[in-house]
Amino acid sequence: MVGLLAGLRTPALLITGAPDLVTGPRQRAGFHSTVRSGTVETFPDSGHFVALEEPARYADLVTGFTTQHLHACRGRGGAAAFRLCMKAWRPA
Repeated sequence: MVGLLAGLRTPALLITGAPDLVTGPRQRAGFHSTVRSGTVETFPDSGHFVALEEPARYADLVTGFTTQHLHACRGRGGAAAFRLCMKAWRPA
């Protein structure tokens, strides 16, 4: 699965908890080194289910990340460039 991550063409966000037993330090480091446009956010007080444990903070993070990258997508040269950028966000 990690090998597939290197092929990502879009910004990616990995959200995990510090004491997460599934997505631990080795997986976070692998994601960070493999995904060129990847961001790792670690919640110190959450485990594997960050969205359930800290829903407001999780929602703010995801909303901010998505908004930031959509604005960057829009700023790449008008409507045609935005449509091309949005196609890259769709799963194959």
